[in-house]
Amino acid sequence: MRRRGLQILLAGAFLAALGVVAFLSQRPPAVVPPPPYAVARVADVSSTPQAVSVVMRRGFDRVLQREQSRFGSCPGSLGCPGSTELRPTTIFLVRDEGGALHAFIGEDPRNSCALAFDEQVVIGWERLPLAVFYDPCHGSQYDHRGRVIAGPSPWDLNALATEVRDGDLYIDPGTILVGECRGCPRSQPNRSDEGG
Repeated sequence: MRRRGLQILLAGAFLAALGVVAFLSQRPPAVVPPPPYAVARVADVSSTPQAVSVVMRRGFDRVLQREQSRFGSCPGSLGCPGSTELRPTTIFLVRDEGGALHAFIGEDPRNSCALAFDEQVVIGWERLPLAVFYDPCHGSQYDHRGRVIAGPSPWDLNALATEVRDGDLYIDPGTILVGECRGCPRSQPNRSDEGG
């Protein structure tokens, strides 16, 4: 009788341990950004950047960027975020010189500093008329197309996919267009469709 009780106790402990392991090995539910939605009238988007707030996986653009360059998976530095939770993020809507519309993520791709914008950036005595976006923390500068034109960042700006429907500009918080890295060998495509 004692032996049978011990067997039942051991079997119960074993099943409980399996349950704990199964529970701990579960992945958290997928973080799914909202579907595409309208953020502005196309006619209202000009060469002067317009800031809008978009709920997206904040910092995930930098994780993708590091994975697609020579750095491999996102290390604990280089502007990598501690988490990529759904949070409001500043997006800059702008029209470039050729008329193309862009929705740039408003954080420097190198170090995540909040971007500022100006039609001319002054560094020392030099005026840079092509600069639109700049990182006030470290000095990287970007043009209307999101290309890095000065400063320490090797990456162009990251953006969200856009689409025009019935005169409205839609953005897709689940489709990140990763900026090119100057001098970094590429290992994967520069797009992430994480919404589905």
